[in-house]
Amino acid sequence: MKLYAERPSRIAAQVCADLLFAAWIAGWIWLGLQVHDQLEALRRPAQRVGEASNGLAGSLEGTSEQIRGLQLVGDILASPFDAIVAGARELATASASSEATIGRLADLSLPLTALFPVLFAVTLWLALRGRWIRRATAATRLRDSEHGSGLLAAQALTSWRLDKLTQVDVAADPLSDERSRQRLAAFTLRQLGLRSHHD
Repeated sequence: MKLYAERPSRIAAQVCADLLFAAWIAGWIWLGLQVHDQLEALRRPAQRVGEASNGLAGSLEGTSEQIRGLQLVGDILASPFDAIVAGARELATASASSEATIGRLADLSLPLTALFPVLFAVTLWLALRGRWIRRATAATRLRDSEHGSGLLAAQALTSWRLDKLTQVDVAADPLSDERSRQRLAAFTLRQLGLRSHHD
């Protein structure tokens, strides 16, 4: 399998493309981690509010029980404390719910932030590089085979643009002329960034 070209300019272009591909993926993963960290930072205040509310409710419950033990006025004096305890418990429940929601968002932030850009980059890279790998691997096998020059020459005549083919000096019937076949085969290899036997 041919993963990289043989000509320096094409290798440089492929390496640059691979580096950009890696940087794109790393950048989106970094962004996803930043979003995750920001959401995790929002969890901590909600957690502290819940802990403080539970602590307040617990201490006031004890005070309320002591006041309720007083004769005649105990229940009357304890009722405001009971209302504060109920409010603190509701606040603790709301804080726990907010913390859980933020936690779920934090867990989903990395895949949601980076998934589509990374999938787009991987799909594009695989499509372009995969096509080149298939063609370059087949061309390399033909170049190294005994009669591959004819097929490479036919590939040039059927696939490459005419304005590029006019740069190749060939005979009127290029496939029947050995020198023309070699030139067309070399042209096909050159367009793929590969070397011919005459380079």
